[in-house]
Amino acid sequence: MTTPMLPLLAALSAAAASFLATPLLVRWARSRELYCFPGSRTVHTRPVPRLGGIAILCGSVVGLAVAFVLDPAGMLPDGAHGPSARALAGLGVGGLIVFGVGLLDDLRGLRPLPKLLAQIAAALIAYWFGFHIDTLSWGTAGLSLGWLSLPVTLLWIVAVTNAYNLVDGIDGLATGMGLVAFAAILAAAATLGHGDVVVVAAVLLGVLLGFLPHNFNPARIFLGDSGSLFVGFVLAVVSVQGAMKSATAVLVAVPLFALAIPLLDTVVTVARRWLRGRPISQADARHIHHRLLARGLSHRDAVLLLYVAAAGFAALGILVAFAPPGGVAAIAAVGGLLSAIVLVLGMRGLGYEEFTLTGKVLASGPRRVRDIVRDRIRATDLAAVISVARSIEEIQAVLTDAAPDFGLLHMEVCWDGETALPEAVAGEVHATMWKLDYPIASPGSRWGPLVLRMRASTNAASRLTGAERLAQVLGPAAAERLEALGGLSKRAFRTVDGARALPQTRAPAITA
Repeated sequence: MTTPMLPLLAALSAAAASFLATPLLVRWARSRELYCFPGSRTVHTRPVPRLGGIAILCGSVVGLAVAFVLDPAGMLPDGAHGPSARALAGLGVGGLIVFGVGLLDDLRGLRPLPKLLAQIAAALIAYWFGFHIDTLSWGTAGLSLGWLSLPVTLLWIVAVTNAYNLVDGIDGLATGMGLVAFAAILAAAATLGHGDVVVVAAVLLGVLLGFLPHNFNPARIFLGDSGSLFVGFVLAVVSVQGAMKSATAVLVAVPLFALAIPLLDTVVTVARRWLRGRPISQADARHIHHRLLARGLSHRDAVLLLYVAAAGFAALGILVAFAPPGGVAAIAAVGGLLSAIVLVLGMRGLGYEEFTLTGKVLASGPRRVRDIVRDRIRATDLAAVISVARSIEEIQAVLTDAAPDFGLLHMEVCWDGETALPEAVAGEVHATMWKLDYPIASPGSRWGPLVLRMRASTNAASRLTGAERLAQVLGPAAAERLEALGGLSKRAFRTVDGARALPQTRAPAITA
């Protein structure tokens, strides 16, 4: 048997097994009404079985069994190792753990924490069976991880597993993404002569090919968490195995690029949920594929577009992995620039307003920081002036004269609940103003409830950045000075439309 025949026969056996097993599984699931029902976070409109992971597992077992039977010594004719018993055991035990927890989630529903713990346990088992990331390398340079090997390996396996799971949102998407990723790994591993990686990648490639006709739109069955977690775990572990056997991290770089879309979707999902103040584990319908559908694309068009994007990234990964040392930096730079442009345009086109608003805030950051510092300094100086005022009239004058420096129409100390407009803003349209009342005396105090009131126009081109910060400096200063002045006598009141109010006498501006 020639070397290419083993992975080819294993792939064909896996494809046939998953293709034939899936219709039987669909009928069985329907007879027991084991459906994924339409909901707010789904895009299908009819109940669909979600136990495709069982067919994926069956096909994988058949394909790997065929490979092991055809090459029981674990050695191919050209000397390249096939899938050893230890590697298969580690892959199988870890894969069964994530498959089992995914199946429980498909049947009964699980909270995110148990699923995460199961993934960590599976990653630990894979590590114990010898799947390690011991070195981070780029070209001829390498960094030995030492004790960091364990956390880095766990992070990689769990991240890839979850990224693949998250992309399973519309018919055929995750299956196609898996096909692209395993095809890229297969090509890279074959070039490097890693027979064991070739066989496993070929088996999963065959499994997904046999499953895709039943999963493509309109889908008769979904992968479910059992399928997506299992495939993601195998993808992560196979890439680790390839990295261990390479002088460079080719088989980590290739799936990293091939899974650029789901990995990007994972990062975007975490970031936008954090920006919205929502739990990161809380599911929603704002993934990349959901946004494409919201923009008017059909299921098939959205899936095919993402297939093409994934294939392009995978090709870039292979190009970077096998480029001569002198060209790696240039290819990576050009690819990174193009990817950044696509990312920016894509985030805008997909309507992710979280990042648009974040960009605006960050762009205005230096100016806002300068304004905050400037206003804080001015407020501190003004508080020093208030601390030596000789009367309530002088405090009012200081506040009134300083208001324009902060982009305000008016500042004053007044009774809480007073509605009369001071003369300085009497000509303004009330509906176009906002006001902030900062309490400086409680209702139980000897002079009653007092507030530091600020008014500003909503149409002002230049306005205070954070009026509450100004109030937090000036309010306590005014309250402390009023206490030192011994409170307010009856002569300190004026009458406006029959109501008591604090004086508005304009005294000369006081300088520090």
